[in-house]
Amino acid sequence: MKHIFPQERETTAELLSQIVGRFLLLNVKIEGEHTSVCVNVPKKRAPRWRKKENNNSFEFQLGSPPFEITPATLVLSYQNVNTLANNFYVILEAILPKDVNKRKNVSIGNLPRDQNEMGLVLGKLENKSEDIRAICKALASSIDTPMYSIRNSLHHYESLMNGADLSDYARKVLVAFSSSQQIYGELPLLRGYGTDNPGRCRDCPNRRDGRLRFYMQQNPCNPLATCPPLDYVAYEIKPLNISGGLNWNCCGDPRTDSVDLLMSLDGYPVLTEVKMAGDTFVSAAVVQLLYYASIMAGSKQLERLAREIKGMKSEKPWLCVIAEQRGDAGFGEDLCQSISFLRHKETGEALGSFYRGAAIFVIEERTSSACAEAINFSFRAIKNGEHIVDWRT
Repeated sequence: MKHIFPQERETTAELLSQIVGRFLLLNVKIEGEHTSVCVNVPKKRAPRWRKKENNNSFEFQLGSPPFEITPATLVLSYQNVNTLANNFYVILEAILPKDVNKRKNVSIGNLPRDQNEMGLVLGKLENKSEDIRAICKALASSIDTPMYSIRNSLHHYESLMNGADLSDYARKVLVAFSSSQQIYGELPLLRGYGTDNPGRCRDCPNRRDGRLRFYMQQNPCNPLATCPPLDYVAYEIKPLNISGGLNWNCCGDPRTDSVDLLMSLDGYPVLTEVKMAGDTFVSAAVVQLLYYASIMAGSKQLERLAREIKGMKSEKPWLCVIAEQRGDAGFGEDLCQSISFLRHKETGEALGSFYRGAAIFVIEERTSSACAEAINFSFRAIKNGEHIVDWRT
Protein backbone atom coordinates (compact mmCIF):
# COMPACT_ATOMS: atom_id res chain seq x y z
CA MET A 1 0.00 0.00 0.00
CA LYS A 2 2.91 2.33 -0.82
CA HIS A 3 2.16 6.09 -1.00
CA ILE A 4 -1.43 5.64 0.23
CA PHE A 5 -0.77 8.39 2.79
CA PRO A 6 1.26 11.35 1.47
CA GLN A 7 4.27 12.20 3.62
CA GLU A 8 4.02 15.18 5.97
CA ARG A 9 4.96 18.41 4.16
CA GLU A 10 5.19 16.52 0.85
CA THR A 11 4.03 18.67 -2.06
CA THR A 12 1.74 17.43 -4.80
CA ALA A 13 4.55 17.68 -7.35
CA GLU A 14 6.89 15.66 -5.09
CA LEU A 15 4.27 12.96 -4.67
CA LEU A 16 3.56 12.71 -8.40
CA SER A 17 7.27 12.46 -9.18
CA GLN A 18 7.41 9.19 -7.21
CA ILE A 19 4.51 7.34 -8.84
CA VAL A 20 4.03 5.70 -12.22
CA GLY A 21 0.77 4.22 -13.45
CA ARG A 22 -2.92 4.81 -12.81
CA PHE A 23 -4.02 6.24 -9.48
CA LEU A 24 -7.07 7.58 -7.70
CA LEU A 25 -6.38 10.57 -5.48
CA LEU A 26 -9.20 11.00 -3.00
CA ASN A 27 -9.89 14.28 -1.20
CA VAL A 28 -7.74 16.72 -3.16
CA LYS A 29 -8.39 20.43 -3.58
CA ILE A 30 -9.01 22.26 -6.85
CA GLU A 31 -9.46 26.04 -6.71
CA GLY A 32 -10.50 25.80 -3.07
CA GLU A 33 -13.05 23.01 -3.58
CA HIS A 34 -12.59 19.43 -2.36
CA THR A 35 -12.99 16.59 -4.84
CA SER A 36 -11.27 13.40 -6.05
CA VAL A 37 -9.35 12.78 -9.26
CA CYS A 38 -8.11 9.97 -11.48
CA VAL A 39 -4.49 10.38 -12.60
CA ASN A 40 -2.49 8.50 -15.22
CA VAL A 41 1.29 8.99 -15.00
CA PRO A 42 2.97 7.02 -17.84
CA LYS A 43 6.73 6.55 -18.00
CA LYS A 44 7.14 8.34 -21.34
CA ARG A 45 3.93 10.09 -22.38
CA ALA A 46 2.44 13.20 -20.81
CA PRO A 47 0.35 12.58 -17.66
CA ARG A 48 -3.43 13.09 -17.74
CA TRP A 49 -6.07 13.67 -15.10
CA ARG A 50 -9.83 13.96 -14.62
CA LYS A 51 -11.98 14.86 -11.64
CA LYS A 52 -15.04 12.95 -10.49
CA GLU A 53 -17.47 15.62 -11.69
CA ASN A 54 -16.12 15.80 -15.26
CA ASN A 55 -15.75 12.95 -17.77
CA ASN A 56 -13.08 14.76 -19.80
CA SER A 57 -9.38 14.21 -19.14
CA PHE A 58 -6.58 16.73 -19.59
CA GLU A 59 -2.82 16.73 -19.90
CA PHE A 60 -0.83 18.44 -17.16
CA GLN A 61 2.75 19.09 -16.08
CA LEU A 62 4.08 17.04 -13.16
CA GLY A 63 5.80 20.11 -11.79
CA SER A 64 2.61 22.17 -11.70
CA PRO A 65 -0.41 19.89 -11.19
CA PRO A 66 -3.89 21.47 -11.33
CA PHE A 67 -4.90 19.92 -8.01
CA GLU A 68 -3.44 20.02 -4.51
CA ILE A 69 -3.13 17.22 -1.96
CA THR A 70 -4.45 17.86 1.56
CA PRO A 71 -4.01 16.16 4.96
CA ALA A 72 -7.11 14.11 4.08
CA THR A 73 -5.77 12.90 0.71
CA LEU A 74 -5.50 9.17 0.03
CA VAL A 75 -3.44 7.96 -2.93
CA LEU A 76 -4.66 4.62 -4.27
CA SER A 77 -3.18 2.80 -7.23
CA TYR A 78 -5.61 0.73 -9.25
CA GLN A 79 -4.00 -2.33 -7.68
CA ASN A 80 -4.55 -0.88 -4.19
CA VAL A 81 -8.25 -0.50 -4.97
CA ASN A 82 -8.47 -4.04 -6.36
CA THR A 83 -6.70 -5.48 -3.32
CA LEU A 84 -8.84 -3.60 -0.81
CA ALA A 85 -12.07 -4.53 -2.62
CA ASN A 86 -11.01 -8.18 -2.90
CA ASN A 87 -10.47 -8.38 0.86
CA PHE A 88 -12.95 -6.00 2.51
CA TYR A 89 -16.70 -5.77 1.97
CA VAL A 90 -16.87 -2.06 2.69
CA ILE A 91 -14.62 -1.28 -0.30
CA LEU A 92 -16.38 -3.78 -2.56
CA GLU A 93 -19.54 -1.74 -2.00
CA ALA A 94 -17.92 1.13 -3.91
CA ILE A 95 -17.17 -1.01 -6.98
CA LEU A 96 -19.52 -1.33 -9.95
CA PRO A 97 -20.76 -4.87 -10.75
CA LYS A 98 -19.12 -4.78 -14.21
CA ASP A 99 -15.71 -4.67 -12.50
CA VAL A 100 -16.29 -7.91 -10.58
CA ASN A 101 -15.60 -11.13 -12.50
CA LYS A 102 -17.23 -14.55 -12.12
CA ARG A 103 -14.81 -15.48 -9.33
CA LYS A 104 -15.80 -12.26 -7.53
CA ASN A 105 -12.39 -10.66 -8.08
CA VAL A 106 -12.24 -6.92 -8.75
CA SER A 107 -10.43 -5.12 -11.55
CA ILE A 108 -11.21 -1.41 -11.88
CA GLY A 109 -8.80 -1.27 -14.81
CA ASN A 110 -11.75 -2.37 -16.91
CA LEU A 111 -13.36 1.04 -16.35
CA PRO A 112 -12.67 3.65 -19.03
CA ARG A 113 -11.11 6.64 -17.34
CA ASP A 114 -13.13 9.23 -19.25
CA GLN A 115 -16.63 7.85 -18.74
CA ASN A 116 -19.31 8.43 -16.12
CA GLU A 117 -18.68 5.10 -14.33
CA MET A 118 -15.20 6.21 -13.23
CA GLY A 119 -16.71 9.36 -11.77
CA LEU A 120 -19.21 7.26 -9.83
CA VAL A 121 -16.45 5.02 -8.41
CA LEU A 122 -14.37 8.07 -7.45
CA GLY A 123 -17.32 9.49 -5.55
CA LYS A 124 -18.11 6.22 -3.80
CA LEU A 125 -14.50 5.64 -2.77
CA GLU A 126 -14.25 9.22 -1.55
CA ASN A 127 -17.20 8.46 0.73
CA LYS A 128 -15.28 5.40 1.99
CA SER A 129 -12.20 7.42 2.97
CA GLU A 130 -12.64 6.84 6.71
CA ASP A 131 -13.20 3.13 6.07
CA ILE A 132 -9.95 2.96 4.10
CA ARG A 133 -8.12 4.65 6.96
CA ALA A 134 -9.69 2.22 9.42
CA ILE A 135 -8.54 -0.73 7.29
CA CYS A 136 -4.98 0.59 7.18
CA LYS A 137 -5.06 1.11 10.95
CA ALA A 138 -6.34 -2.44 11.50
CA LEU A 139 -3.58 -3.90 9.32
CA ALA A 140 -0.96 -1.93 11.27
CA SER A 141 -2.34 -2.76 14.73
CA SER A 142 -1.08 -5.85 16.53
CA ILE A 143 -3.36 -8.88 16.66
CA ASP A 144 -1.04 -10.89 18.89
CA THR A 145 -3.99 -11.68 21.12
CA PRO A 146 -3.91 -13.76 24.33
CA MET A 147 -5.93 -16.47 22.57
CA TYR A 148 -3.42 -16.59 19.70
CA SER A 149 -0.59 -17.05 22.22
CA ILE A 150 -2.43 -19.85 24.03
CA ARG A 151 -3.24 -21.59 20.75
CA ASN A 152 0.46 -21.51 19.81
CA SER A 153 1.50 -23.13 23.09
CA LEU A 154 -0.74 -26.19 22.82
CA HIS A 155 2.22 -28.57 22.59
CA HIS A 156 2.24 -28.34 26.41
CA TYR A 157 -0.67 -30.35 27.86
CA GLU A 158 -2.86 -28.48 30.32
CA SER A 159 -5.90 -29.86 32.14
CA LEU A 160 -9.19 -27.99 31.79
CA MET A 161 -10.63 -29.25 35.07
CA ASN A 162 -9.54 -29.48 38.68
CA GLY A 163 -11.95 -31.98 40.10
CA ALA A 164 -15.45 -30.59 39.56
CA ASP A 165 -14.18 -27.04 39.10
CA LEU A 166 -12.39 -25.30 36.26
CA SER A 167 -8.62 -25.36 36.41
CA ASP A 168 -6.63 -22.13 36.54
CA TYR A 169 -5.63 -22.82 32.94
CA ALA A 170 -9.28 -23.11 31.86
CA ARG A 171 -10.13 -19.79 33.49
CA LYS A 172 -7.12 -18.25 31.75
CA VAL A 173 -8.49 -19.53 28.44
CA LEU A 174 -11.93 -18.03 29.07
CA VAL A 175 -10.45 -14.66 30.01
CA ALA A 176 -8.28 -14.81 26.90
CA PHE A 177 -11.32 -15.58 24.76
CA SER A 178 -13.17 -12.52 26.04
CA SER A 179 -10.28 -10.08 25.59
CA SER A 180 -9.29 -11.52 22.21
CA GLN A 181 -12.86 -11.39 20.90
CA GLN A 182 -12.94 -7.66 21.55
CA ILE A 183 -9.78 -7.16 19.46
CA TYR A 184 -10.97 -9.34 16.58
CA GLY A 185 -14.40 -7.74 16.74
CA GLU A 186 -12.87 -4.39 15.79
CA LEU A 187 -11.42 -5.71 12.54
CA PRO A 188 -13.11 -4.64 9.29
CA LEU A 189 -15.46 -7.17 7.73
CA LEU A 190 -13.44 -9.49 5.52
CA ARG A 191 -14.43 -11.22 2.29
CA GLY A 192 -14.02 -14.94 1.69
CA TYR A 193 -12.49 -17.77 3.69
CA GLY A 194 -9.96 -19.10 1.20
CA THR A 195 -12.36 -21.86 0.13
CA ASP A 196 -13.20 -20.56 -3.35
CA ASN A 197 -11.25 -23.20 -5.30
CA PRO A 198 -13.88 -25.87 -6.07
CA GLY A 199 -11.34 -28.37 -7.38
CA ARG A 200 -9.06 -28.54 -4.36
CA CYS A 201 -8.42 -31.84 -2.58
CA ARG A 202 -10.92 -33.95 -4.49
CA ASP A 203 -8.81 -37.14 -4.44
CA CYS A 204 -9.01 -39.57 -1.55
CA PRO A 205 -6.05 -38.79 0.77
CA ASN A 206 -4.11 -41.15 3.01
CA ARG A 207 -4.17 -39.06 6.19
CA ARG A 208 -6.99 -39.94 8.55
CA ASP A 209 -8.34 -36.42 8.90
CA GLY A 210 -8.23 -36.11 5.12
CA ARG A 211 -10.17 -39.36 4.76
CA LEU A 212 -12.86 -38.02 7.08
CA ARG A 213 -13.10 -34.81 5.09
CA PHE A 214 -13.18 -36.72 1.79
CA TYR A 215 -15.93 -39.01 3.07
CA MET A 216 -17.97 -36.00 4.17
CA GLN A 217 -17.55 -34.31 0.80
CA GLN A 218 -19.02 -37.37 -0.88
CA ASN A 219 -21.77 -37.75 1.74
CA PRO A 220 -22.64 -34.24 2.95
CA CYS A 221 -26.05 -35.01 4.46
CA ASN A 222 -25.57 -36.10 8.07
CA PRO A 223 -22.40 -38.08 7.24
CA LEU A 224 -21.81 -39.20 10.85
CA ALA A 225 -25.45 -40.27 11.37
CA THR A 226 -25.69 -38.03 14.44
CA CYS A 227 -28.80 -36.88 16.21
CA PRO A 228 -29.47 -34.04 15.67
CA PRO A 229 -28.26 -34.34 12.05
CA LEU A 230 -25.04 -32.49 11.29
CA ASP A 231 -24.43 -31.72 7.59
CA TYR A 232 -21.09 -31.07 5.92
CA VAL A 233 -20.59 -27.66 4.28
CA ALA A 234 -16.90 -26.84 3.75
CA TYR A 235 -13.42 -27.43 5.13
CA GLU A 236 -10.42 -25.31 6.13
CA ILE A 237 -12.32 -22.10 6.76
CA LYS A 238 -9.73 -19.33 7.21
CA PRO A 239 -11.26 -16.58 9.40
CA LEU A 240 -8.32 -14.15 8.92
CA ASN A 241 -7.77 -14.88 5.25
CA ILE A 242 -6.39 -11.87 3.35
CA SER A 243 -4.55 -11.86 0.04
CA GLY A 244 -2.92 -9.60 -2.54
CA GLY A 245 0.21 -8.98 -0.47
CA LEU A 246 -1.66 -7.83 2.65
CA ASN A 247 -0.42 -9.08 6.02
CA TRP A 248 -1.51 -8.84 9.63
CA ASN A 249 0.73 -7.32 12.28
CA CYS A 250 1.36 -10.53 14.19
CA CYS A 251 4.29 -12.65 15.35
CA GLY A 252 3.05 -15.49 13.13
CA ASP A 253 0.92 -15.71 10.01
CA PRO A 254 -2.73 -16.13 11.06
CA ARG A 255 -3.89 -15.70 7.44
CA THR A 256 -3.57 -19.47 6.96
CA ASP A 257 -5.03 -20.59 10.31
CA SER A 258 -8.14 -22.59 9.49
CA VAL A 259 -11.12 -24.18 11.19
CA ASP A 260 -11.06 -27.84 10.15
CA LEU A 261 -14.70 -28.09 9.08
CA LEU A 262 -17.77 -25.96 8.70
CA MET A 263 -20.88 -28.01 9.38
CA SER A 264 -24.55 -27.06 9.49
CA LEU A 265 -27.25 -27.83 12.04
CA ASP A 266 -30.56 -26.84 10.46
CA GLY A 267 -28.79 -23.93 8.77
CA TYR A 268 -26.95 -22.78 11.89
CA PRO A 269 -23.17 -22.68 11.32
CA VAL A 270 -21.16 -25.25 13.28
CA LEU A 271 -17.45 -24.45 13.65
CA THR A 272 -15.72 -27.80 13.98
CA GLU A 273 -12.27 -29.02 14.97
CA VAL A 274 -11.19 -32.59 14.22
CA LYS A 275 -8.81 -34.82 16.19
CA MET A 276 -8.13 -38.23 14.70
CA ALA A 277 -6.14 -41.10 16.25
CA GLY A 278 -2.48 -40.13 16.55
CA ASP A 279 -3.30 -36.45 17.03
CA THR A 280 -3.60 -34.51 20.29
CA PHE A 281 -6.52 -35.09 22.66
CA VAL A 282 -9.95 -33.44 22.75
CA SER A 283 -8.95 -30.68 25.19
CA ALA A 284 -6.43 -29.33 22.66
CA ALA A 285 -9.20 -29.24 20.04
CA VAL A 286 -11.44 -27.34 22.47
CA VAL A 287 -8.77 -24.67 23.03
CA GLN A 288 -8.03 -24.43 19.31
CA LEU A 289 -11.73 -24.07 18.68
CA LEU A 290 -11.99 -21.22 21.19
CA TYR A 291 -9.19 -19.41 19.34
CA TYR A 292 -11.23 -19.54 16.12
CA ALA A 293 -14.41 -18.81 18.07
CA SER A 294 -12.86 -15.60 19.40
CA ILE A 295 -12.22 -14.47 15.81
CA MET A 296 -15.63 -15.46 14.44
CA ALA A 297 -17.82 -14.19 17.29
CA GLY A 298 -20.18 -11.28 16.86
CA SER A 299 -22.68 -9.86 14.41
CA LYS A 300 -20.17 -8.85 11.73
CA GLN A 301 -18.90 -12.41 11.46
CA LEU A 302 -22.43 -13.79 11.33
CA GLU A 303 -23.14 -11.44 8.44
CA ARG A 304 -19.98 -12.62 6.72
CA LEU A 305 -20.85 -16.31 7.13
CA ALA A 306 -24.36 -15.83 5.78
CA ARG A 307 -23.10 -13.80 2.83
CA GLU A 308 -20.21 -16.10 1.92
CA ILE A 309 -21.66 -19.55 2.59
CA LYS A 310 -24.92 -20.41 0.89
CA GLY A 311 -27.60 -21.65 3.26
CA MET A 312 -25.99 -20.34 6.47
CA LYS A 313 -28.20 -18.45 8.91
CA SER A 314 -26.88 -15.14 10.26
CA GLU A 315 -27.55 -16.30 13.81
CA LYS A 316 -25.42 -17.63 16.65
CA PRO A 317 -23.32 -20.63 15.54
CA TRP A 318 -22.51 -23.84 17.36
CA LEU A 319 -19.05 -25.11 18.33
CA CYS A 320 -18.09 -28.73 17.77
CA VAL A 321 -15.24 -31.19 18.22
CA ILE A 322 -15.09 -34.45 16.29
CA ALA A 323 -12.64 -36.91 17.84
CA GLU A 324 -11.79 -40.42 16.70
CA GLN A 325 -12.12 -43.09 19.36
CA ARG A 326 -8.78 -44.46 20.50
CA GLY A 327 -7.32 -46.63 23.21
CA ASP A 328 -4.53 -44.21 24.16
CA ALA A 329 -3.91 -43.84 27.87
CA GLY A 330 -5.55 -40.70 29.13
CA PHE A 331 -7.87 -40.19 26.15
CA GLY A 332 -11.02 -41.13 28.08
CA GLU A 333 -10.16 -38.94 31.07
CA ASP A 334 -9.34 -35.98 28.83
CA LEU A 335 -12.63 -36.45 26.97
CA CYS A 336 -14.57 -36.38 30.25
CA GLN A 337 -12.75 -33.24 31.38
CA SER A 338 -13.46 -31.54 28.06
CA ILE A 339 -17.16 -32.33 28.35
CA SER A 340 -17.19 -31.05 31.94
CA PHE A 341 -15.47 -27.85 30.84
CA LEU A 342 -18.12 -27.17 28.19
CA ARG A 343 -20.90 -27.89 30.69
CA HIS A 344 -19.47 -25.67 33.40
CA LYS A 345 -21.47 -22.57 34.28
CA GLU A 346 -18.51 -20.20 33.83
CA THR A 347 -17.89 -21.54 30.32
CA GLY A 348 -21.50 -20.95 29.33
CA GLU A 349 -21.39 -17.44 30.77
CA ALA A 350 -18.25 -16.59 28.77
CA LEU A 351 -19.31 -18.14 25.47
CA GLY A 352 -23.11 -18.14 25.52
CA SER A 353 -23.41 -14.53 24.35
CA PHE A 354 -21.82 -15.53 21.04
CA TYR A 355 -22.56 -19.25 20.56
CA ARG A 356 -25.65 -21.39 20.94
CA GLY A 357 -23.76 -24.28 22.48
CA ALA A 358 -21.12 -26.92 21.85
CA ALA A 359 -20.90 -30.58 20.98
CA ILE A 360 -18.32 -33.35 21.07
CA PHE A 361 -18.80 -36.36 18.81
CA VAL A 362 -16.60 -39.42 19.24
CA ILE A 363 -16.41 -41.36 15.97
CA GLU A 364 -14.97 -44.51 14.48
CA GLU A 365 -14.10 -45.56 10.96
CA ARG A 366 -15.92 -48.47 9.37
CA THR A 367 -14.82 -50.34 6.27
CA SER A 368 -16.75 -52.59 3.91
CA SER A 369 -14.99 -54.87 1.42
CA ALA A 370 -18.36 -55.61 -0.15
CA CYS A 371 -18.90 -51.98 -1.12
CA ALA A 372 -18.90 -51.55 -4.89
CA GLU A 373 -18.55 -47.79 -4.71
CA ALA A 374 -15.28 -45.87 -4.96
CA ILE A 375 -15.43 -45.24 -1.20
CA ASN A 376 -15.40 -48.42 0.85
CA PHE A 377 -15.24 -46.73 4.23
CA SER A 378 -17.43 -44.51 6.38
CA PHE A 379 -17.37 -42.74 9.73
CA ARG A 380 -20.02 -42.94 12.42
CA ALA A 381 -20.52 -41.57 15.92
CA ILE A 382 -20.03 -44.39 18.40
CA LYS A 383 -22.68 -45.47 20.88
CA ASN A 384 -22.86 -42.96 23.75
CA GLY A 385 -20.39 -40.80 21.82
CA GLU A 386 -22.60 -37.75 21.31
CA HIS A 387 -22.27 -35.00 23.90
CA ILE A 388 -24.23 -31.77 23.35
CA VAL A 389 -24.27 -28.70 25.61
CA ASP A 390 -26.86 -25.97 24.98
CA TRP A 391 -25.81 -22.63 26.48
CA ARG A 392 -29.23 -21.08 25.82
CA THR A 393 -30.79 -23.00 28.71
